[in-house]
Amino acid sequence: MNEDNDGRISFENALARIGFAAQEHEAFMNQSGRTNIAMLRLSPSDQENKIYKPLITCVTNPIIIAAIQEQLLHAMRFWVSNLQRLKQPINLELFTTVMALNQAQTIHQYLEDGARTDREQAAKAPDKFKNANGWKIFAEALKTYLSQLYGSGRVPLGYVIQQEVVAVPNAAYDTEQVRNIALTPLNGSSYQRDNARVYGIIKQLVLEGPGRTFILLFDSVADGCSAWLALKAHYEGEGFQNQNIEDAYAMLDRLTYKGKRKGFTFEKFIERHMECQLELEKFDEPILETKKVRDLLTRIKAIKLAAAKQQVRATPQLFHSFEEAINFLSLSVVPLKVANHQVAALGTGSRDNQCQNFQGLLSRL
Repeated sequence: MNEDNDGRISFENALARIGFAAQEHEAFMNQSGRTNIAMLRLSPSDQENKIYKPLITCVTNPIIIAAIQEQLLHAMRFWVSNLQRLKQPINLELFTTVMALNQAQTIHQYLEDGARTDREQAAKAPDKFKNANGWKIFAEALKTYLSQLYGSGRVPLGYVIQQEVVAVPNAAYDTEQVRNIALTPLNGSSYQRDNARVYGIIKQLVLEGPGRTFILLFDSVADGCSAWLALKAHYEGEGFQNQNIEDAYAMLDRLTYKGKRKGFTFEKFIERHMECQLELEKFDEPILETKKVRDLLTRIKAIKLAAAKQQVRATPQLFHSFEEAINFLSLSVVPLKVANHQVAALGTGSRDNQCQNFQGLLSRL
C-alpha cells in the first residue's frame, strides 16, 4: 500500500513539475485511472486526447489543459516509453522540467526527421554478396545501410547486429541515438520484428552468393542476428584471418615506388601501404612504428627522393612516426614540378617581381 502511495505521490510531483496544479493532476489521474507514471504507456499515444476531452468539456468545474502542458505530458509518456522499451528503471526524480523540455524537443526532432526521410530517396542497399573476397566491403556497406534504416522506437536497425556493444550502467553517451543502440535489449516483441526485418535484408543480399549456406539455417525463424554472426564467424574466422594477413604481407612485399608512372602515384603507393597496415592491425598483427618507416623507405626506389629518405632516417621525430614520415615525403614529392616552373619564371619580369616570386618560392619549401 505504501508503495502505491509513493508511486502516486511521485506521479503527482512529476505532473506538478510540468505545470499541473493540484486540482488538475488530481482530475487527470481520476479520469485516466492512472495512479503511477508506469501506467502512462497503457494506451496508444493517439488516444491521449480522448482522456483530456472530458476534463475540458466538463460542465461543472472544467479543467483547462494548456497546449504546453499537453506537449509536456506527451514528453513524459515518451520518456517513460523509452525507459520501458530499454528495460531501464524509472526514476521520477530525474524527470525535471528541463528533462521534459528536452524530451519534447526530441519528439519534434523525430517528427521532422520522419517527414524528411519520407521525402528523401530511400537509403541505397549495398551490392549483393557474390564473392568471398568482397566480404570486408560488403560487411561495412551492410552496417552502414542498416544504420540508415529505423526500427522500433526509431532506433537504427544496426543495433540488431551490434552484438559487441555492451551496455555500461550510468554511462554517458554522445547522442540519444548512440544510447538507444547500446541499451536496446535483444529480446522482446520489438526486437523480434526488427530482427526478422534484418534477416530479410541479409537474405536478399546474400542468397545468390557463397554465404547462402550459412544464413538458410535461420530461415524458419527469420533470425537476422544469428545469420549475421554465422557469416562473420565464417568470413572472419581464423582461416580467413590467416589468409588476409598473408595477403597483406604479400602486398607489402610487392609494393615499390620508382617514381610517378601512369596509374600509380606516390599517393596511391602510400594508400596501399596504409590499407595493408590497417588490415594487419584489424587481425591483431600490429607493426612497430619504426619498422613501418624502415620498410617504407626500403620500398621507395625513386632517385629523386634519396635525400628526403636520408632526412627521415636522420630525424628521430620522422623515423619514429609513420604518419610524420609520409607527410614529409609527400611534401618532397609534390613541390618538385611546382618549384621547377617557378624557378624558370624567375628569369622574367621586373626585379621586384623576381624578388617576390623568389620569396614566395622559399615560403613553400
